[in-house]
Amino acid sequence: MTLMKVLNSANQEELRGMAKILEMEHKNHYTPEEIEEKLMLKDSLASILFTKEEDRYDHMVNKTAKKLKITRPEFYSTEDLEVKISQKIFKKVWSNMTPEQREEFEAKMKEVAKEHGNEKALFANAGVFGALTAAQLSGFGVYMLATTSLGAITGAMGITLPFAAYTTLTGALGVIIGPVGWIGAGLLALFTLGGREYKKLIPAIIYVSMLRNKEYSK
Repeated sequence: MTLMKVLNSANQEELRGMAKILEMEHKNHYTPEEIEEKLMLKDSLASILFTKEEDRYDHMVNKTAKKLKITRPEFYSTEDLEVKISQKIFKKVWSNMTPEQREEFEAKMKEVAKEHGNEKALFANAGVFGALTAAQLSGFGVYMLATTSLGAITGAMGITLPFAAYTTLTGALGVIIGPVGWIGAGLLALFTLGGREYKKLIPAIIYVSMLRNKEYSK
């Protein structure tokens, strides 16, 4: 599914969330085209000049994956790279949790998965960390991973995304949406790799992954 198809599937509440991440002028209504244009402007001018329009988002995701030191991004689809970027953030958050926070986090994750009828399918053969960092993660697992990683980033940046599906899950997983201090400088440092644009590109890409898989949240 292309970026425009993902954005066309989003409602106004969800588009406003992306607009907030991209620091667009506040208004009640956004078009998918406006969101796409603003996101593409976060890429460098050189990338815009030398990449076909239909390939620019793919290029952006691939470039971000390289900056995050994801191994051989050229071997993965754009959707898979979105997941790997989410996993990179999740691993950083997990590494900064205390044993007690990890235990609470595991319990909350399993509770949410159970409410959606996915507990056994997602966590049957692994704990939460193993399940969400698995190579073949899909469906509700990708949605849960993306929403959790996005929650950590927006919490660190002081951004509130108030749409219902997001707040329902991140509210239940509030253990990771805490002060910047315990999330750690390491997570915030990921935003500035290679330039200021990554502070917006990383959460925007994870947001697209969440929208891509939002059907599994219902």
